[in-house]
Amino acid sequence: MDTSAAGDTIVLSSKLKSREAALRAGRVDVDDAAQLRALVDTSGALRAAGVPHALIGGIAVGVRSGVARATVGVDLAVHSTAEVEVLIATMRAAGFEHRGTFAHSINFRSDSGEPVQLAFDPAFDLPIRRASTVSVAAHAIPVVGTET
Repeated sequence: MDTSAAGDTIVLSSKLKSREAALRAGRVDVDDAAQLRALVDTSGALRAAGVPHALIGGIAVGVRSGVARATVGVDLAVHSTAEVEVLIATMRAAGFEHRGTFAHSINFRSDSGEPVQLAFDPAFDLPIRRASTVSVAAHAIPVVGTET
């Protein structure tokens, strides 16, 4: 049981406690099956193509903080030297729909409708190299750390 600064009592459900325990143990417990599949499929496709990458965003924050976060979509950073056309072809071959290309990101949608964003910027290169892996549905997924 936790208490907020305002004095309100927050009771953690057994499901949330289980999720936090999994996160602390280095396992990502993603409730949404579509989000989980999009994460595993994206990382697998990038790994198979030899593209250095790491999980960022809300799911990564949950992994590092030990506190589950509600988040829409899957966000991964890819090395800044990755070629945009190769990334698009890789993701399309893995069954993702290309939704848009921007200065530092490419957006996709999984076949189940889950948004996936690949972000690329030289600022992500070092965190990608320093990323550690966590087990997600028996798949090793690189996740950025808290260091800069």
